[in-house]
Amino acid sequence: MEQKSIEVPRAGLAELTRSWSGTGHLIDLLSHVQDDSYSIQWKRQDIVRRSNRVLLEKMEPFILNWPSTLRQWEAFLPATALSESQISDRPRGTVNWLHTYRKFGWPPSHYMTKTRNRDFGGVAITVMGWLSKQLKDIERDVRELSSVLVDRVADQTRVLSQVVEEHSLHSEFAVPDNFEIRALTSAGMPWSSISRAVELIVRSTRDPEFLAYELLEPDPKMEHDLFHLAVLGYLIASLRDHNFEIVWKSILKGSQRYPHIQAIQMDGTEWDVWFEARSVRDHYEASPSAYQSAVKGIDYQEKSLSYDILLISPERRALILECKWRVDPQSVGREGFHQASSYALDVKNDLAEEVWAFVVGPEELVSSVSVASENYLALSVMLGSTPATRISDVVTLFLSEEIS
Repeated sequence: MEQKSIEVPRAGLAELTRSWSGTGHLIDLLSHVQDDSYSIQWKRQDIVRRSNRVLLEKMEPFILNWPSTLRQWEAFLPATALSESQISDRPRGTVNWLHTYRKFGWPPSHYMTKTRNRDFGGVAITVMGWLSKQLKDIERDVRELSSVLVDRVADQTRVLSQVVEEHSLHSEFAVPDNFEIRALTSAGMPWSSISRAVELIVRSTRDPEFLAYELLEPDPKMEHDLFHLAVLGYLIASLRDHNFEIVWKSILKGSQRYPHIQAIQMDGTEWDVWFEARSVRDHYEASPSAYQSAVKGIDYQEKSLSYDILLISPERRALILECKWRVDPQSVGREGFHQASSYALDVKNDLAEEVWAFVVGPEELVSSVSVASENYLALSVMLGSTPATRISDVVTLFLSEEIS
């Protein structure tokens, strides 16, 4: 059977990105997303490398428009950016130590210096200097994943670095502001292509939605982690719709020892929201996990369950959302049911009297909300499944406790 194409639902992720002022929090959180059926957990630098690979691909068309020789570049440089180099018998002014070493050896008999009788703070060179530094870092990250991509733009990026080295007196460059970027955009080629590359890099560091949807989502290996975040976003949005007050207790970070969010109902009832929760039992000083007791005699390291997302009013009620980003419906259903069932049993042990546990999958595979109420009256456990986009329906059922 042909597998369906699935996409990360964006509305849920947008709920989270509205709370962030930059991309750093998103990268930190993604590095903590885990899945018991995956052997890989991305480190922060792994995620940065993957986003930089896609970023460099997006910049490639603009980079290839740049001159590929120093002489070609100097034909475009504004007069105020042209430097004057001199040979001096003693170090004075600004010494170009690299050129001094290349030309006169070490210790040198003469020195290559640059004079300050012209304005070297022109927009062009300062923007190029910042861009060159960023590209060096990006190429270093990307080479490990795609050396072919780095090689395709190597001539242009190498010459850009040479231009900056040759014509700038500065070694540190500030992030270009909007005025500087617009000035280059309107200056024609190759400056407009320089500005487009700068815009992409600046956006990648300031716009979490751009990072999520355009730099990370195209990488199939990152979709799973983004789906987890989207599900959390849908839960938070649903609680807001039910007039919960949402209080952020900390910046989102997985596997921490206390809840990320406190959700307060209008009647004052307090709920905790956990993401990638591994320390729930310790936080609430609950009895040992049934899972840990059951596997005590089996020799392996990780013996604590990690609930993908947990909404809990301690000792009363809990809603578990088990995220399954799969293209195989049977894997979502069968594997998800097994995990949701075991998590529900574990939470029933001293954490909550009533537990609902739902498998959450892509809407392309999970067409509707389904509930299994057969054991609800006897065990106070409700199991079910839902697409991420219908989590609001699950929350409504959970809060109303009306089961047909």
